[in-house]
Amino acid sequence: MPASAPLSPGALLALLDLGLFGGFFIVPLYALIQIRSAPEQRARIIAANNILNALFMVCRALAAAGLLGEGLSIAGLFALAALSEGELVAIFPEGRITDTGEFYPFRPGMQRIIERTPVPVIPMARQGLWGSFFSRKDSPAMSNPLRRGLFSRIGLNVGPAVPTEEATPAHLQEIVAGSRGNWN
Repeated sequence: MPASAPLSPGALLALLDLGLFGGFFIVPLYALIQIRSAPEQRARIIAANNILNALFMVCRALAAAGLLGEGLSIAGLFALAALSEGELVAIFPEGRITDTGEFYPFRPGMQRIIERTPVPVIPMARQGLWGSFFSRKDSPAMSNPLRRGLFSRIGLNVGPAVPTEEATPAHLQEIVAGSRGNWN
């Protein structure tokens, strides 16, 4: 993005939320520190807390910059952080919404993430979305709510976990295409 380009309203709202909700955490934390610390130790405890916070923020930023420099996307960085905390992460490996109802080739970002955090991959196939309110069939997505009637049948097939060493984009695309069947 050029230096002169303005931030989008969504980005500005995200920054505002970060500042606002960060305050919801920090203000009670400092109040608790002041209540529970001895008056003669209070200034040193708050200073030490500030120094450690700054140190951890700088270390985390340097680690993130290194991973971004190696080609990991920002979305991949968030997925990596969530996986390292034991969270479940859902990835749409095509990298875009289909215009035709068919798969685009799976992209390698998912493989880069599991190389750094080896976890099993659970393939999932959505069924019945093409032509529904959420698809781009005949018009932009979410523009025609009654395209297939009031209630549109959709499904989700969840396959068995694929070990990390077998989880290549081509192999996973084959599994997902087979579990989706011909039910667009």
